[in-house]
Amino acid sequence: RALTQEQSGPEERVTCYDRESSKLLWSHSDPERYANTIAGEGPRATPTIEGNRVFSLGALGRLNALDLATGRLLWTRSLTNEASCKVPEWGFSGSPLVQDGLVIVSAGGSDGHSLLAFRADTGELAWKGGSSGVGYASPFSAALAGTRQILIVNHRSLASHDPRTGSVLWEVPFGAG
Repeated sequence: RALTQEQSGPEERVTCYDRESSKLLWSHSDPERYANTIAGEGPRATPTIEGNRVFSLGALGRLNALDLATGRLLWTRSLTNEASCKVPEWGFSGSPLVQDGLVIVSAGGSDGHSLLAFRADTGELAWKGGSSGVGYASPFSAALAGTRQILIVNHRSLASHDPRTGSVLWEVPFGAG
């Protein structure tokens, strides 16, 4: 299988193709369209596969959990609603990080809503942390000095979050040091 995100007219899609034949196996559509004169149109992120699920983040901030075999929608969340934030100028573009039963995404919301973690099985918000503006990077997991952490390049900083609570461990503004 090969999965991608596409813009098809007024619909943003997650599509699944047979890798050998290129035959479309399934497609999930949301009635959303991102377009920007400079950036073009369509989703920016890559779907993340974990077990029998696919997690995708659309350019307008729709986070979906889909069944890998059928494309059936399992749950959906809106980052702009969850984090009380706006769509970034060039759309949301960070791919979801899935680890320890959580789906972690960068929303860029203020007041502790910069990085969000949802329970992979239900879509329930598990934690939120940080107050930095959204960047265009995907969160990633690392162990630095023996400490597991989630790193994210934000609008004007690099931040580290505790993967269990979302608390900011440290943050370095760009141009510092």
